[in-house]
Amino acid sequence: MNRMYYPGKLKSLAYTLSQMTIKPDNAEARMMNLWQVQGKESIDILVDLIKDTFDLIELHRVDIMVTQARQEFEIL
Repeated sequence: MNRMYYPGKLKSLAYTLSQMTIKPDNAEARMMNLWQVQGKESIDILVDLIKDTFDLIELHRVDIMVTQARQEFEIL
């Protein structure tokens, strides 16, 4: 199976993440790892990042309801 490669500049990704005050734990390492592992492992990492992002939205932006988005994501 072929590996995926980040289509943009990895430095830009690192910089953008460094500017974020609220982000999933180890976001940079996890996102960089997406492009280093194959298939299912990459998908698992991405799914965990998305779920962690939902959790952070619920924690820090109580005015934003993510219940429906989370349910629709779980269906996929």
